[in-house]
Amino acid sequence: MMNDDEAPPSFLVQRRSKKNRQTKTQLVFDEQARKDYLKGFHKRKIERRERAQKDLEDEIKTDLKNLRQKRRDEMKKRHQELGLLDTVENNTKKRTIELKDHTIEIAEMDDQLISDTGLYMGNNQINNPEANNDEESTTKKKKSKTPLSKKMSILQNLKAPGGLKKGHINKPKPRRTSTKLGKKGGIQTPSKKKRTRQ
Repeated sequence: MMNDDEAPPSFLVQRRSKKNRQTKTQLVFDEQARKDYLKGFHKRKIERRERAQKDLEDEIKTDLKNLRQKRRDEMKKRHQELGLLDTVENNTKKRTIELKDHTIEIAEMDDQLISDTGLYMGNNQINNPEANNDEESTTKKKKSKTPLSKKMSILQNLKAPGGLKKGHINKPKPRRTSTKLGKKGGIQTPSKKKRTRQ
């Protein structure tokens, strides 16, 4: 048998090694962190799209502002060439009223000045009720017998493909005039005439 001095063979004895808890890495499954990681790609993609959309809108706004400014400058230039601005600005009577928050400038313009520049439409005319009655009576006489909606529907039927064939006119189908109850209680409709060859 074995003595205490002799060690048992190494294959028979299993030695447990100590757990190295200090340098071991532990894996912890965090569902929220996983979601953030996986959805982060989509989130960043949406953010890039929103940024690009905002940049595009800003660019469009600046382009529109530039176009408006160019138009204003061109109009000013044209008016200066024609001499319209000088006559209007020099010949107006101006009053300025200063308030707490802002100032108001009132300019009175002469009719003569406006008519000389070509911006005048003309004097207002008074409406005559007698003249209006005469016009209404003449317009009533001119109205056609068929309403506009019927004319439009006829035109649409003519334009529709296969609407009218050559030589054929679509006639409206006659409505049923009466219905009779039969012997068995069912509804009988007027019978159609049988066609015969001639």
